[in-house]
Amino acid sequence: MFDTNSIYIVGVAKSQLNNPITYQFGRFVIGFVVNKDTGQIITCCAATALPLTNEFLQSIFCNKNIIDDNKLIQEEIQNRYIGASQKAIIFAYRDALKRFKIYQIGDYKSAIEYQLD
Repeated sequence: MFDTNSIYIVGVAKSQLNNPITYQFGRFVIGFVVNKDTGQIITCCAATALPLTNEFLQSIFCNKNIIDDNKLIQEEIQNRYIGASQKAIIFAYRDALKRFKIYQIGDYKSAIEYQLD
């Protein structure tokens, strides 16, 4: 399904106490499949309460570059995602971005063990 140049990166964030995601999962999590050479986001999936949320997040993230489109991605989330998880989505994306940058410098173990701030 995914070629050997793709990697799977997970971003984690705290979500609001009154958010259904907090009740169901405890944290907000987004998984990204990224081309390890180019940074292109191939697909993503989040632990969400509604399947439509995943489809919408894919419309924001897919076919963008995890590093180069950082500002654009965050602006799209702020302008297009109007819901309690908005901040958690941004923080989970930033967490995945940090992991990807650590991975790029060859520190694979630190990319896996990196702890959420």
